[in-house]
Amino acid sequence: MHARIGWQNMRKTEFLDSGDYYLITGTDFDDGFVNLSTCHFVSKDRYDQDPNIQVGNGSILITKDGTLGKVALVQGLDKPATLNAGVFNVAIRDNSNVDKGFLYQYLKAPFLMDYIAQTATGGTIKHLNQRILVDFPVNMPSGAEQRLIGNLFLLLDSLITLHQRKQGMSGIRNGAWNGMTKPLALRTPETASSPFHTPTVAGIDDADEADAAAKEVVSSERHFALRGMPRAPGGDRLEP
Repeated sequence: MHARIGWQNMRKTEFLDSGDYYLITGTDFDDGFVNLSTCHFVSKDRYDQDPNIQVGNGSILITKDGTLGKVALVQGLDKPATLNAGVFNVAIRDNSNVDKGFLYQYLKAPFLMDYIAQTATGGTIKHLNQRILVDFPVNMPSGAEQRLIGNLFLLLDSLITLHQRKQGMSGIRNGAWNGMTKPLALRTPETASSPFHTPTVAGIDDADEADAAAKEVVSSERHFALRGMPRAPGGDRLEP
């Protein structure tokens, strides 16, 4: 977990309107992703200043100031990027045990904000410090289950975007996560006795294809049922 530290803070005069190095701030977060068109730029010296906050495609970011706990995935970078103050870069130490797509979707779910609210214990948290995130327990199913869940919610994100004007679509995501905490059975490609197909988002670009994809999700759900994700005592935790 890394962020721009105090002595590295930037003056507004250092924000450039063009350049070779993106500067990502929390205000550039747009519905779970980084809107590169709104980003400022920085000099090479500022970019080189701290390798820990240099981010690439696939990096997971969390706001720690302003609107707390907003999560964004970095995609579409065409040049190097670094972070402004107020944003954490979540680094995964062991990619063999943690699927980045699953972790991104899990952090977007209500669990993190619920944990932050509980930590406040009646007060108001105006700054999300590193200790809160390090102590945040993350339920970690098997690798196959992580990939399945990550793909499923990626598909739901696409459907919600396509149908965002239809009432109630945004509630599907939270409802699905809530369903995963109930005591049902989870079957994976490795354990299912019947053929299993994981839904994907490839080629979904209109309402008809989205509807077909939604039917695919329903069909796939006949091959598995979601149960509470296994959790080690205390839960796995994000590493600093």
